[in-house]
Amino acid sequence: MKRLLSLLPSFLMAAVLWGAAPSDYYKSCEGKKAADLLSALCKVVGPHTNVGYKGLWDVYGSSDIDENGKIWDMYSTKRWTYRKEQCGSGGYTKVGDCYNREHSLPKSWFNDASPMYSDAFHIYPTDGKVNGQRSNHPYGECANGSSVAAANGVKPLGKLGASTFPGYSGTVFEPVDEYKGDFARSYFYMAAAYNDRIASWNATEARAMLDQNSYPVFDAWAVSLLLKWHRQDPVSQKEIDRNEA
Repeated sequence: MKRLLSLLPSFLMAAVLWGAAPSDYYKSCEGKKAADLLSALCKVVGPHTNVGYKGLWDVYGSSDIDENGKIWDMYSTKRWTYRKEQCGSGGYTKVGDCYNREHSLPKSWFNDASPMYSDAFHIYPTDGKVNGQRSNHPYGECANGSSVAAANGVKPLGKLGASTFPGYSGTVFEPVDEYKGDFARSYFYMAAAYNDRIASWNATEARAMLDQNSYPVFDAWAVSLLLKWHRQDPVSQKEIDRNEA
């Protein structure tokens, strides 16, 4: 495990390097390792334009559009009509009703604080019903989890159940294999971008994955899980396009 933890920074660097960065963008991070690398990355990738929570709807119009001009959903097979199928005051009763804004790293983990609360990098447009099922449970793997019921030809993607991944036995939400790397790299981003404050995120449910420190940030089992997902699900064109947007 010690060797595995030592590999984490290189994957964090890979996670933030896949887009075309300006010349010398990461120059201040070169030659650094471990905690020093995370601290350096925080200064580079942390500062960003906060579009606000409402502004995320606008971001999705360029960041999460598929080849048919629809909103791409990683929690269901539905492709949403931009601006016309957002979850509102009416809410949802079944999968396929509407899409909302899913904090891949649950907002309760950082007490709904800004700028994490509206950081588009880790907040995805997802089916409202499946988002509700996931709640603020950590990501993980489960053998016999349950999914919400399909409806009107729309199938849910992901399941909720008891963790079967070594090192953790609590309730987890397991995304489908196609997007596991996306979510893992979102977590690597959060560890880097908010490295100056992530040690203070101490919500009870956050302790399942976070180690209450700035390095290596995640608990040992979570490090193993995220690296596994990163390796098994390489960066896709969808992910590259989203990063560029």
